Amino acid sequence: VWNGIILDITDRKRAEDALKKTQLKEVRYHSFFENTCNGVLIYEYVPGSDPGKDDYIIKDVNRVTASLLRMPKEEIVGKRLFEEFPELPDPEIRDLLRRVLITEQPEFVAPLKYRYREDFPWIYHYVFKLPSGEIASFMIDVTDVVKENRDANRQVLSRQASPRAGPSPRSRGSF
Repeated sequence: VWNGIILDITDRKRAEDALKKTQLKEVRYHSFFENTCNGVLIYEYVPGSDPGKDDYIIKDVNRVTASLLRMPKEEIVGKRLFEEFPELPDPEIRDLLRRVLITEQPEFVAPLKYRYREDFPWIYHYVFKLPSGEIASFMIDVTDVVKENRDANRQVLSRQASPRAGPSPRSRGSF
């Protein structure tokens, strides 16, 4: 004769499985966030006291962003974007962030610098709204491309400015 209690633990097992899946997703996305080759920046909208003076609190950055901005992550997170980086193009960037926030349509940002110092890179952004209501930005260092384009433009301008000596011997005649 057996005398005992039978418990149905089906719901508990389902809850444990769901928790494990959630934890796995969290680890997966955190790993992606920290280890992607691009900078990732998450902002939260903060209404301004004056029209056109809205700001954005930096909620999170990955290690690439910290490297691009030449600051430890701990010194970036929690800062107001336009207070910490007053050299950002304003009102262009404020307007772009506001548009993305309102329209929920992603936008690209032409290369810019967060600080106009030689050691700061030119950064290209892809900005989009997250389901949480926050704004996210992928950051790509395009310093080499900007410098190559600037050098190529200088060469073209210097050729255009120099006096022309007439056609070279190779340019005469047929192709």
